[in-house]
Amino acid sequence: MFRSANHSASNAAQRAREEMGEAWSHLVAAAEQGARQAGETTRRQSALTRERAAAAALALRGEQPPSPWRWLAVGLAAGIAIGSAGAVILSRRMQEMDTEAVKQRASEAVEAARERTNEVAQNAAATARDAAGRVTGRSGAPSPTPGETGGGGTTDQSSG
Repeated sequence: MFRSANHSASNAAQRAREEMGEAWSHLVAAAEQGARQAGETTRRQSALTRERAAAAALALRGEQPPSPWRWLAVGLAAGIAIGSAGAVILSRRMQEMDTEAVKQRASEAVEAARERTNEVAQNAAATARDAAGRVTGRSGAPSPTPGETGGGGTTDQSSG
C-alpha cells in the first residue's frame, strides 16, 4: 500500500527526530555547563585548601599568618607619599607658569590702557579746542566750518 507524505505516521516520526535533536543539544549544553561549574569549584576549593594548609604550617611553627591589612597600609602610605610629592611639583610649576603669564598679561593690559588713554586725551583736547573756537567765534571771530579744526584738533569723534 502507498502512503502519502501527509500521513500522520510520517509527521510523527519527523517530530520525534526534531525533538530528539533538541533534547540532545540541551543535554550537551547542560553537560558542558556542569563541567565548567565543577572546574571552577575545584579551583576555588584547591586555592582555599592551599591557603589553609599554609596557615596551619605557620601555626605549627608558632608564627602568625601575614595580615592583609599590612599591605593595605603600605599601599596607602606609598600612595600618599607619591601623591604629595606630585602635588608639590605641580604646584611649583603652576606658580612659575602663573607668575610669568600674569606678568605678560599685565604688561599687555598696561600697554593697551596707555594707548587708549592717549587716544582719549587727544580726543578730549581736540573737543575742548573746538568748543573754545566756537565760543571765540561767537564773540566776533569767525566760527570754523564743520570740516575745519579749531586749533589743530579734529572734530571727528567717531573713532572712539
